[in-house]
Amino acid sequence: MKTVGTRLLALSLALIFLLALVACGEEENGGDAYSISYNGAKICPGEKAGGLLDKLGTPKAEMPVASCGDQGEQIRYTYDSFYLYFLVASDGKQTVDAVEFRNDLIETSEGITIGSSKDAVQKAYGDPSETFGNTLTYKNGKQKLIIQLKDNRVAELKLAYVSQ
Repeated sequence: MKTVGTRLLALSLALIFLLALVACGEEENGGDAYSISYNGAKICPGEKAGGLLDKLGTPKAEMPVASCGDQGEQIRYTYDSFYLYFLVASDGKQTVDAVEFRNDLIETSEGITIGSSKDAVQKAYGDPSETFGNTLTYKNGKQKLIIQLKDNRVAELKLAYVSQ
């Protein structure tokens, strides 16, 4: 009986560890509702950035873009299909702050990309949390998906982390 309990505990712990490796951290951002995959790496706003750049490959450019007051400094990494923004805290810890799409060669985890129809967006994500003009904003925990439409098609797309 003790052996069955020990095996069940070991199996449960292994499953929990495996899920932690493949999913975005629930504690950091409220889930992985808004994410992309690139070069086999899952990018989720709000996640710790440790090791992510190694998985993504060398960016075309790296540039500090803003000081975020007491939250730290923002750095933008340029890749062919997206801009990746990290927030660097005063203690040196880096968090994925945002992903801004540059073209239609990448898509969200729900298959939305630049050029997708408004209907496809609403089928994938439902009704937006906010609408302002041609901008649809979806919120999930501390993540936001911001979509700018032009002629009922996605013209701009950004995944972002809301720290407060």
